[in-house]
Amino acid sequence: MAPATLVEVLAHSCTCFPDRPALRVKRDGQWRTWTYAQVAESVRVLAARFWQLGLRAGDRVGLWSPNCPEWTLCDLALTRLRALPVPLYASSGSAPAAEILRDAGVVCLLVGGARQVELARSLPGELAGLRRVRLDTGPAGPGETALAELLTAPRDPGELAAALAAVEAGLADLGPDDLCTLIYTSGTSGEPKGVMLSHDNLIHQFETVNHFYSIDETDRSLCFLPLSHVFERAWSGYILSRGAENVYVEDPLQVAELLKEVRPTTLCSVPRLYEKIRQAVLDKAAHAPRHKCALFQWSMRVGLAAGRLELTGRPLPLGLAWRRRLADRLVLGKLRDAVGGPKKLLVSGGAALDSEVEGFFLAAGLPISQGYGLTETSPIVTCNRPGEMRPGSVGRPVPGCEIRLDPASGEILVRGRNVCHGYWNRPGATALAFDEGWFRTGDVGGLDPDGYLSITDRIKDLIITSQGKNIAPQRIEGLLARDAYIEQAAAVGDGRKCVTALVVPVFERLEAFAREHGLRWETREHLLKLPEVLDLLRRRIEEQTRELSRHEMVKRFALLPELFSEAAGEITPTLKLRRQVIQTRYRELIDSMYQALDDAVESCTVGSQRQKS
Repeated sequence: MAPATLVEVLAHSCTCFPDRPALRVKRDGQWRTWTYAQVAESVRVLAARFWQLGLRAGDRVGLWSPNCPEWTLCDLALTRLRALPVPLYASSGSAPAAEILRDAGVVCLLVGGARQVELARSLPGELAGLRRVRLDTGPAGPGETALAELLTAPRDPGELAAALAAVEAGLADLGPDDLCTLIYTSGTSGEPKGVMLSHDNLIHQFETVNHFYSIDETDRSLCFLPLSHVFERAWSGYILSRGAENVYVEDPLQVAELLKEVRPTTLCSVPRLYEKIRQAVLDKAAHAPRHKCALFQWSMRVGLAAGRLELTGRPLPLGLAWRRRLADRLVLGKLRDAVGGPKKLLVSGGAALDSEVEGFFLAAGLPISQGYGLTETSPIVTCNRPGEMRPGSVGRPVPGCEIRLDPASGEILVRGRNVCHGYWNRPGATALAFDEGWFRTGDVGGLDPDGYLSITDRIKDLIITSQGKNIAPQRIEGLLARDAYIEQAAAVGDGRKCVTALVVPVFERLEAFAREHGLRWETREHLLKLPEVLDLLRRRIEEQTRELSRHEMVKRFALLPELFSEAAGEITPTLKLRRQVIQTRYRELIDSMYQALDDAVESCTVGSQRQKS
């Protein structure tokens, strides 16, 4: 019988693969590994020790830590106890963390990482008295218990035995529809809401991946996206459900290094990692001798032609097959080695994957399966799958999930086993999110005749100009972000006569350009005012957006000297723009762009410093 709860999933893996590596991490230059048998024992003991601390079924418990194996051990132990883990982003500040802790009614906080521990110790009001368990190796302070202490057997074996029995008894009536976690949405508009996910919601996701792919105990995955996000949380759970190995990246700066060392056979990521890999390769090729650059370009053309044919399931003509083998030996195989070798499965989600990035990896023999989902859908709604990939789309609905489009607005509606139980303590918000059993995603999309879905934009993000034109800002921003000189962009124009943009350049590249052209500057603000720099960015913006309709064109832009940041409230932990915050913070600068247009001034405005709200 197939496992029906996450507790049964782990038990199955630990029984089938007791000696296989489950969790692995590199610390101080040394690898530490937990086998499935060791994971099972640690989770069993931790669940009992949490019970001894007073935690019970239904209690909400915060998890505030960077990625680490201990995060997963605690998550699994709380699930076994039937408590509800409430993950917080490691990057969260104290104010948003406090908001979530209060809303969820958290009774205990598991915290790791020096920054997070310090913030947890200074939480305001009643939260200051929360019991805390420290996950890392730092010394436990007042009111804190060290995780290492909990993993050590207590002095009285009888007490532990009683706790183990109590936890086991609590599992007797655990069912697939019981809640297993609360995951708070990042809240691009309005307050974050706690999404209630059940065991069956996540089991459905595991079954979905199994339906299309054959991940097994010989596979390895690199865990570097935040475990606090449903994407990595569900994916890591899936990896453990297959008896595979989950390798944790505790320092995001080590991703490129560990890709080569670990050589993961499967990987889920947001588009940004794929974009950076592609740009690094293109930069290297651009500075190579002319013959090597030509060889690279030829190999990529051959690889892309072969990859596109393979996506359709058609055999390669003899000549193309021969050329691809040669390109593989000379160039493409080296590209695959740079990302840790061949992959069974590369997944992209969380944002739109640029078609040029998609084509680059396809040419290298690393097709990316782009999908679509939300926290409320656990997350997968649609995906591209082997033999049925359609570049530019996010695929077709997965088994057990239906979608349809609202005829009036084009909003994507979803129904199925993957859809959440609603929002924690928010019956009004839950009622608004559902329409006769269909979950309203807030995303606008289109379906082609074969049922492949494309995402257009967020309903709340749509720009409606003063002339009544509906414009999708994410499309514009995606085109701008593909440029090597642009790090971030925010399209503006709601209620205005045309579209403008706030642009943050890639300063390392911009400074190199300035040095090559003998330009002088003292500060970033000074650099952004140089006519040569403005002209460069104007030309690049025009080039990247040439495919847009006339009313979508960026008529003016302003350069900003610093990134949009989570600390300033301008982006969410998942890097989505908080448009209202950005437009309020930069109101004067935005107004000046439109005033300049009214005055028919043809020079570009440069934002010299962040505007205050």
